[in-house]
Amino acid sequence: MRSCIFALDIGGTFLKACLFDQSGTLIGGSFDREPVDSNGPLSEVKPAYQKLFARMRDMARSRGYEISAVAADTPGPFDFAAGMSKMEHKYTALYGIALRPWFTEVLGDVPVAFLHDSSAFLCGVSSLHPEIRNCAGVMIGTGLGFAVMQNGVIQQNENGGPAYSIFRLPCRGLTAEDYVSARAVVRRYNEQAPLPAADAKEVADRALAGDAVAQDVYASMGTVLAEVIAPTLKKLGTQALYLGGQVSKSFPLFEATLREGLREVATLTRIEPAEDLDMAHLCGVTSWYLQSEKKSEMNPYPMKLEAVCKDIIWGGTQLGEQFHKPSGKIAEAWELTVHPEGINRIENGACKGKLLSDYLGTDQNFPIMIKLIDACDRLSIQVHPVKTEMWYIVDCKPDAKLVYGLKKKFDEAEFRAALENGTVEELLNFVPVHPGDVFFIPQGLVHAIGAGILIAEIQENSNVTYRVYDYGRLQNGKPRELHVEQAMKTIKDFTDEQIEAARYECGRGSTETIANCPLFRVDRRVVQGKTVLHAADPFTSVICLNGEGTIGGETIVKGDSFYLPNGCGDVTVEGKLELILTTK
Repeated sequence: MRSCIFALDIGGTFLKACLFDQSGTLIGGSFDREPVDSNGPLSEVKPAYQKLFARMRDMARSRGYEISAVAADTPGPFDFAAGMSKMEHKYTALYGIALRPWFTEVLGDVPVAFLHDSSAFLCGVSSLHPEIRNCAGVMIGTGLGFAVMQNGVIQQNENGGPAYSIFRLPCRGLTAEDYVSARAVVRRYNEQAPLPAADAKEVADRALAGDAVAQDVYASMGTVLAEVIAPTLKKLGTQALYLGGQVSKSFPLFEATLREGLREVATLTRIEPAEDLDMAHLCGVTSWYLQSEKKSEMNPYPMKLEAVCKDIIWGGTQLGEQFHKPSGKIAEAWELTVHPEGINRIENGACKGKLLSDYLGTDQNFPIMIKLIDACDRLSIQVHPVKTEMWYIVDCKPDAKLVYGLKKKFDEAEFRAALENGTVEELLNFVPVHPGDVFFIPQGLVHAIGAGILIAEIQENSNVTYRVYDYGRLQNGKPRELHVEQAMKTIKDFTDEQIEAARYECGRGSTETIANCPLFRVDRRVVQGKTVLHAADPFTSVICLNGEGTIGGETIVKGDSFYLPNGCGDVTVEGKLELILTTK
């Protein structure tokens, strides 16, 4: 499945959410919301959150996506690193509670990043005018939020909150928020009006209907807001001011006094409310998350890959029992794959949760595929039309053997006859195997893994196989499909000398090199203590066949697969390990 980002706006009345692909493009029709009482008890708030999480998870899967990360914006105060609310004016039931576990309970182990809602808002609205590099955002809602962008970068303090905070600034004997907020509008109106209003919207409606007191309250708010923010805007050379929050919907009621108060800010050329408040936050927190990820990814690191496991009729249980794969029957564990039938997911670091193709920026033309294969039963007699591969025998039963070419020169008529009368095995070259043996299989060579063999397979990135003979086995009550006609056109003869020359076409390299052809180079490295690997261009794959230790500070055990992007440079490996290293 493709991966996507779950964007969440934590509001006091509704939780709002939608999905974005890895390019930051909105997935159409994915917007959803869930009512929530920010003053409600924990027993009601948590179920509301997780109800929405589950819907977004199911929506993503229905569109062919899997959620790989959550980007959430939230009011403050908030501990953004810990993912913990410190709010006392709303969501009091959440105070001191870590929210990330709420997500993982529903979505699994995906990264969850939090951003202040004012910063998310500014990231969203500023994207409509990317030519403006210095801007600010004011959110007037229950409280007063403020965010600043300088040179296109959102400004944050050491805790992840806005670098410039205004809500507690002294103002006319009180604080700025006591004059500029929905609560302030209602309080100041009700202090003067004969008929109290229930909320700021009602005050705005009365102002539009000609209520002089309501009009004065909003006009005064514009004046005070200008007094509060003008020094900061002037100091920073702010070019644009964007307004958000529910009170900003009443912008015409305080626009004139706000503009008048900000006339002294010479650099300011644009003052406007956001057109779509919901999407400003969701688009903003997503763009911020993607930019943060790109910055992290600029520093390549050893990426642990989650194997793509396949259950095939001949598979065994050794991969789960010995190589830390899921329990049960597994025929193949695809340890490095960017293929339509399976793509690895990254399990650690800044890219945790992403598909390898997302990191690479494409799911096309990846050069190789690496598998661990557990053949409990023998595989079909087969040939590949478009790929070369190599087998390294990891383990095997004492009497194990495999098919490696034909006993004599290929004769199509003879081969067809043998298939018809069931004697084809008499034409095959059966070879006994031992741990550590290497078999290089060029395109066109007849081959088959025998029963009781566990191998590491390095191959061109193709999964096309022509099955010639399958011992009459049934799968789901029917014989498996054969490809005799295609195989007859593909089978080639090879001498031992030709295979060896192809195996080392690009030179023998070091004593550790077990194959070096134009398609891949494979080395077997035994580590006893400490060594250094150098990440090759474009990458180095590291598969651990035995032992345990660390690679670049990350734990590595038997069965683990790591992808080292070009740019990792020298990577320290420590422990007692048997590794297979593959480069292009």
